[in-house]
Amino acid sequence: MKAFPLYEGTYSVDQSKKFIPFDPALHSHSDRPGSLFINVQPFLVDTGKDLLLLDAGLGFTNPQGELILHRNIRDLGYQPGDVNKVLMSHLHFDHSGEWCRTATAGTNPAFRRLNIMCSGKNLNMPC
Repeated sequence: MKAFPLYEGTYSVDQSKKFIPFDPALHSHSDRPGSLFINVQPFLVDTGKDLLLLDAGLGFTNPQGELILHRNIRDLGYQPGDVNKVLMSHLHFDHSGEWCRTATAGTNPAFRRLNIMCSGKNLNMPC
């Protein structure tokens, strides 16, 4: 079994609940008072039988318009279409943004051929 972190970035989140990219080389914590600073990092797990994604991340894209999560998976030598299961720890936006965004917007999901698993109590939470 192999596990890989899929770092999506560091973000500040204020009372507006918007995730704003934060780069400590360019930005200062003091410029964003009242914000939480969050590292978003889903994981990819290769069990030898399944390719699992632990949480679906924010669903943000890089400057080329590609999902950051997809780019990270490709950089590891896998294809996003190889993922066949997604395990959701819970449905907060930084863990499920991609899955919720595509589900509510009616767009194509980031991962097409998979089983999504989440505890029952989380299924009633709004995305």
